[in-house]
Amino acid sequence: MVDSEEYKKAKQSLLLRLSKQAIHSAQAKKILLGKGFSSSVAEAVVLHLQEKGFIQDENWLQAYICAKKKKYGAQRLQQNLRQKGITLPLSSLALSKEDEHEALIRLLCSRYRQKNLLNPKERSSVFASLARRGFTGASIQHAFKIFLEKQTSRANLDAQET
Repeated sequence: MVDSEEYKKAKQSLLLRLSKQAIHSAQAKKILLGKGFSSSVAEAVVLHLQEKGFIQDENWLQAYICAKKKKYGAQRLQQNLRQKGITLPLSSLALSKEDEHEALIRLLCSRYRQKNLLNPKERSSVFASLARRGFTGASIQHAFKIFLEKQTSRANLDAQET
């Protein structure tokens, strides 16, 4: 099997992909199957590259979650991973309450800074957008409260200075 032409082509194809971007073993199998390689060859190539250290699932997962948790909640992370063929329980992706609130406030200060959260229509629009990003309703409400308190205290300071 290792000497077969199909195995060599599959390995070369996957190594080329790995040279551009790290991927999970489930994604690697999906890619090879999508290119028309047999499942036994795809399995053998992925296993060989895992043994050699080219595919490291745990490191990939940690890096992926760390990069995406700034923009998305646990539910959205789980959904994105499922689309890649990776199933994890929601509890393993859950962020601490402080991390989730910090991410929400960061988004409110950057992406949604032009929105007037005192206007009910705009507030519900932002709420829906954040819910689509996978954040829970209670966390969004708490972040709104903190964000509005910061805004009003900042506005009071500006008014006192002038």
